[in-house]
Amino acid sequence: MPDPIESYNKNDMNLQEAVEVLDRLARRVWRKQALRVAALVLAVAAPVTVGAGVVGGWSLGVQGIVGLGLMAGGSVLGLRRLRRSGIDAALVAAHLDRTTAALEESTGLLLQPPHALPLLQRLQQRRVLDAFGRLPGPVPAPAKGLRRAGVIAGVSLLFSVAVAAWMPRPFAETPGAGIDPMPLHPVADSSAEQTPVRVEAARVTVTPPSYTGRASVTTAILNLEVLQHARAAWAVTLNQPIERAVLVFSDGDTLVLQPDEANTYRAEKTLRYSSFYYLEGTSAGLRRYRSDFYAITVIEDMPPVFTVVRPAPRTVIEPGQPPRVALNVLADDDIGLDAARLVATVSKGSGENVKFREQPLDFDTVTKASSTRWTLTGSLDLDALGMEMGDELFLFVEGWDNRAPEPNRGRSETFFVVLKDTSQWAVASSLGLALSPAEEYLRSQRQIIIDTEKLIAGKPDLEQEAFRQRSNNIGIDQKLLRLQYGQFLGEEFESTVTEAERFLLDVGGEEDHDHEEDSHTHEAAVETSPDAAAAIIEQYAHAHDTEEGATFYSEDIKRELKAALAEMWEAELHLRTYRPEDALPYEYRALGILKALQQKARIYVKRIGFEPPPINPEEARLTGDLDAVQSRRTRRDARVEASFPAIREAMAVLPGLEEAPGEIEAAVAVLERAGGELAGVAVNEAGRYLAALQALRTLIDSLGGSGTVCRTCIVTVRSAFWNVLPPADALPTPRREAATSLSRRYFKHLGR
Repeated sequence: MPDPIESYNKNDMNLQEAVEVLDRLARRVWRKQALRVAALVLAVAAPVTVGAGVVGGWSLGVQGIVGLGLMAGGSVLGLRRLRRSGIDAALVAAHLDRTTAALEESTGLLLQPPHALPLLQRLQQRRVLDAFGRLPGPVPAPAKGLRRAGVIAGVSLLFSVAVAAWMPRPFAETPGAGIDPMPLHPVADSSAEQTPVRVEAARVTVTPPSYTGRASVTTAILNLEVLQHARAAWAVTLNQPIERAVLVFSDGDTLVLQPDEANTYRAEKTLRYSSFYYLEGTSAGLRRYRSDFYAITVIEDMPPVFTVVRPAPRTVIEPGQPPRVALNVLADDDIGLDAARLVATVSKGSGENVKFREQPLDFDTVTKASSTRWTLTGSLDLDALGMEMGDELFLFVEGWDNRAPEPNRGRSETFFVVLKDTSQWAVASSLGLALSPAEEYLRSQRQIIIDTEKLIAGKPDLEQEAFRQRSNNIGIDQKLLRLQYGQFLGEEFESTVTEAERFLLDVGGEEDHDHEEDSHTHEAAVETSPDAAAAIIEQYAHAHDTEEGATFYSEDIKRELKAALAEMWEAELHLRTYRPEDALPYEYRALGILKALQQKARIYVKRIGFEPPPINPEEARLTGDLDAVQSRRTRRDARVEASFPAIREAMAVLPGLEEAPGEIEAAVAVLERAGGELAGVAVNEAGRYLAALQALRTLIDSLGGSGTVCRTCIVTVRSAFWNVLPPADALPTPRREAATSLSRRYFKHLGR
């Protein structure tokens, strides 16, 4: 049977053949889009792989593996996205509707069964089927973006080939390719010889300290960046044997290299601080050679860092809250952690009678995400530490890393936990002298809390009727306090205790309260007789029409008193309904509000201060006679030594060397001293001043020989000297002001 795609121009095409043509076109579209995705992935993967290979010095095999991995991953992601786009026969039909006018935008009807279509759509389906069969030539499948993707892929491949062929590889190691790994420069004052000494290869093996657990590394890069106390082993291979080879360090220390097989010289050194060094050799002909300067940067092992996530820097535990503190600490170190603990210090007492007790504690859980990062969690029970109301707890976390032989110790900031005690008053710091605090109007709120806690603790041992009676009695006590405070707010229409409540209170007092032992007499005695209530009203208030104005307190005090009454209402509600556990938080909040009011009501008087002596008006004062006043002069000669004196002297010598060298020996001596000062600065900033040190050494060598002066070296050295010298101090200069007629008249009259 011929391909329907090639034969649909016949008039006898049926509906099934048209559907097969659309399906084949859909598969062709999917293949073209897959080729477009592959071309785009290739366009991205090729330059990325080649660029990474050039920078990292990868071999062709490594680059091929990385490139194939990138292409495979990108192709999978692209095809998954392409599959989700849903390329099918319906998409091809929509494309034909947009590009072929003869199909009258009805190609989608070919995909529908005729029996499911109404009459008009069936007629249109036959018409479109006839038009589809008469289309001239094969229908082109849509290939959106395929040509553009091919052009991009071709350009990317050409660019990648060019980069791989011509770009240098700065980090690739190519020993034996004619690159001198450690160039040697002959010193000018040495005798001549036939064959110069040249370094064939130079390697450094760095062995980190054993406690780090890191492996040794061998590199041809002579600028070292190592951990403190690391062991460095140099191996330098020369083209011929020499008499002596040493490594000269910036602190004046020298390390002699011992000869080994095949003109190889070796030496080892433990690196404890940053410095720089160079290789100096003496050949058999007594000619000296010196290499460039190389930096040694020593990285110190830092102490561990502890970050306290919980608790807050200062945590106050209110009365009634559980005395527990959640702990969450993050520990971090650059090498590795070894141990961590929590140090708690309990402070008891006040004033001069303060006692401290320090106690180390372990965390409940130590989660080790890695050897350098731990998560420390736990929960601190304040009761187990013996803390009481008013005590303070000072906490900090300390730990050690695995540094040997002496570990680093780190600690966190100190954070505080306070058990708040509302019975203690804070002594205010004021210019006044505290005589006596305001009367604590009703102190029985604390006794109500004590009774409630006793009732809750003894609930398992009480019968239900006795428990309810005691809870109701405590509720009556709470009502008495609320009524007393209500009188201060002018609640004149609030009823007092009923006879039934008084009877229950008396009965409950005989059975349960034991007023003589517990002194439950409402420390501020509460009298409920009408005469007592009238006396209180007479003492604190005047007769007013509204309760809002029936008090002489300020608005903020009345607001807080109302808040305390609201808490007492809630506490009384739960006590009367036999739920003392729910009443306890409201009782604590009411007590806190009352204590805050007491702080505002303290009374102060002015502290007695200095009283100046009385002034005698008959004495002559302000006469301007200064004969009896002796002037005082203080003289001090301060000498400030200029920093970097040798460098300052060398700055004056350099211009003469550039123009016409005179006394060479004196100039060399000055430059040698300046080089010593520059070397001291270069220890801390080796990467910045190594080139200047090398240029200074070349300049000194050229001055000591018979050759010409290295003028480019002078420019480099002068720039380094300028950077080292601190900025000059500003000198005092006369201040010039505009001469106006007003200023001239002022100074003219001032001189009279």
